[in-house]
Amino acid sequence: MPRAAFALMVTAVVAGCGDRCENLCTSVGTELGTCKPASLTWNDLGARSRADFVNQCQQQWGRERIDLSASDLRLALQACKDTQRELDTLTCEEVLALYGPTE
Repeated sequence: MPRAAFALMVTAVVAGCGDRCENLCTSVGTELGTCKPASLTWNDLGARSRADFVNQCQQQWGRERIDLSASDLRLALQACKDTQRELDTLTCEEVLALYGPTE
């Protein structure tokens, strides 16, 4: 397979499934949805809904990744992978402390 075709295929797969940072946005939204008490609304988290929270996060990542060099992008994607692993070990209280509103 020609190198350009392979690169295009990889890009299409990543775009279709989301990269590690986009997936982290989804995971954080899911964790917040599971962990947030009824007294905490999505508005308190700066969004209209879980889907809006995830969408805002993914859009912010999309804006930030544009300016990254290839090596910085690799580092950012690795950081998102590491953060995902950490997120999987956190309690609800820890998730809310990290991602909830600060007062």
